[in-house]
Amino acid sequence: MEPNEIASRMIAILTVALAEDPDGEVFDEQLTDLLRGMHNIRLDLPADAHPATVVQAAMAEVTPSFTATVGTLFAAYVHLAHAHDQTQPERSAQDILQDFALHFSIE
Repeated sequence: MEPNEIASRMIAILTVALAEDPDGEVFDEQLTDLLRGMHNIRLDLPADAHPATVVQAAMAEVTPSFTATVGTLFAAYVHLAHAHDQTQPERSAQDILQDFALHFSIE
């Protein structure tokens, strides 16, 4: 899958997350549908390939799509954080992110 297709799917996932309860069954189903097929690994290796060769080939195959996925999430966060900070200067995105980190450190 091309990076722009991955970006489109990731934006769709974020949109679904805003519209649905991220802990709900509907979200899980939609997330599964959107993720299906994004990270297909197709390896053409001999049956007796060394395990290290298989791992290297798999990593080479999946790294571009994984990088595109993570990059899209970071770009979306930065875009939303800048938009938030322009309209809500009393509580910065950095403050919200720190609260979020504290939430996970307490659990």
